[in-house]
Amino acid sequence: MSDLLDETLEDIRQQKLHDNIQKYGRWFGIATVALVLGGLANYWWNSHVEGRSFQRGAEFMEATLKMRAKDIDGGLSKFDKLVEQGDTNYSAVAAFHYAAISAYQQNYTKAMELYSKVAENRSFEKALRDYAKYMQISTMLAAKPEATEEALKQLQEYIATAPTFKASAQEMMLVLYIKQGEKDKAREVLAALESDQDVPSLLKRRARDLSSVLSQ
Repeated sequence: MSDLLDETLEDIRQQKLHDNIQKYGRWFGIATVALVLGGLANYWWNSHVEGRSFQRGAEFMEATLKMRAKDIDGGLSKFDKLVEQGDTNYSAVAAFHYAAISAYQQNYTKAMELYSKVAENRSFEKALRDYAKYMQISTMLAAKPEATEEALKQLQEYIATAPTFKASAQEMMLVLYIKQGEKDKAREVLAALESDQDVPSLLKRRARDLSSVLSQ
């Protein structure tokens, strides 16, 4: 009797399984195919991104080698191409190299244009974008040393975004306040630098050296 019941229950289970396969099998198959295709697409994309990064790295090295060989125009042309591609962090680093050379040549407009391209490209890492924004302010001051008020305003806005280079921006503010003779504001910035545990010790030491004029 028990064996008969077991066989009956097994028949019922088999029938339900068969019915479910008939009912849901097509959808299960579609889902399986979609899963496989999604996995393949993800694998292809990761391989594509990795391959592109290797390619941009090779292009960056080629540009650097041209610069070392004193082929300045050739190197800058390669850097410019990388900047325009703007699809890997190598583009940002190429922009920094190109901007530094432009600033050295006192072509501040070009330098700020390059920093702006990095700062506004959200595909780059945040630290790179933060550095570009910081260098925009620094380059503006190099181009217009008298633009102290505008620089201070931009630095305050920059610091409010909690950037990676916040301490460097505060150091620049300290210098500008000392330059303007605003000792109270300079002391405030110095106190903020001193109390921030994340500020590198070397930068704190430089800030203390600068602050020596506050006691005069």
